[in-house]
Amino acid sequence: MSASRDGRRIAFVDRNVRATVLRAPLDPARGVLVGAPVPVPTGSMEVYDAELSPDGEWLAVSSTDPPQQIFVVEADGGSFRQITEGSFRSRQSTWSPDGNTIAFQSSRFVSGLALIRIDGGGLRELAHHRSTASEPVWSPDGRAIAFGGNQASFLLELTPALEPGATRELALPPSVGGTYYLYRTLRNLDLD
Repeated sequence: MSASRDGRRIAFVDRNVRATVLRAPLDPARGVLVGAPVPVPTGSMEVYDAELSPDGEWLAVSSTDPPQQIFVVEADGGSFRQITEGSFRSRQSTWSPDGNTIAFQSSRFVSGLALIRIDGGGLRELAHHRSTASEPVWSPDGRAIAFGGNQASFLLELTPALEPGATRELALPPSVGGTYYLYRTLRNLDLD
């Protein structure tokens, strides 16, 4: 499940209905839906995951068919625009806070962490790390990305030009982990 920054829209994949992407209006104060979930047209493509842009206007979705690619589509429906290509797996996308860039897991690079502009340009490896990255999560200010690895979770600091800086291991309790915990950790993290 993914939520817009203002908390008024959510998007999620319903795996019970051929991996359909649904969107729904949400009352963030009460934490309840204020309308019925509506399918976002995906044509014949089955969707692996979906991530709502910070403004709630766009979705980044990953296909389930090998090799898995990332597409961008208007949250209210419309045509898909493929932004990754090749024989490499691309999935687990996460929007930058300004909505201009997407970080994602990719088998194209050794670290598994990639960055691409939403127009499909500027593809590059984001981290040169010894652990394969998964489930990246941006900090709210865009100055860092947390990601899971084979043995631990990490925080990658970014320059204003989104160049990688220092990477450090995050000390997470052994019984707690996953994207939600990383997101909560980032929201409370002081990078200064």
